[in-house]
Amino acid sequence: MDINSITEIKADGIRYIVRTEPSPTLGLEADGQINYDQQQITIKNTKPAVWLQILWHELLHHISCYRVGNSLTEDTIDAIATGINAILLDNPDLTMEIWQVAETGNFTIEDADADETD
Repeated sequence: MDINSITEIKADGIRYIVRTEPSPTLGLEADGQINYDQQQITIKNTKPAVWLQILWHELLHHISCYRVGNSLTEDTIDAIATGINAILLDNPDLTMEIWQVAETGNFTIEDADADETD
């Protein structure tokens, strides 16, 4: 799977079409944008780690809009997006566990205390 296979993402029950802008000169002033009316997230074509950070950035705009009354500043959104992206990229086991739970609904991490006896 690559980033180009991410064509749709759901947030709070809203399905956003995700598209990559093939050329940096085709109309985006920023690296990405979210359009609530068209339910679309557009991201400039860039390397995968940066593309993912931009996706997180746009998803945080969604959260700011629908969850906290647009109270997050652009700097706060960017800092949180960069932090989330770094955590997931730096911890592939966590990322895989999130994927597995999403796919199966089951956690695979065993309770460390379950083996202890009193």
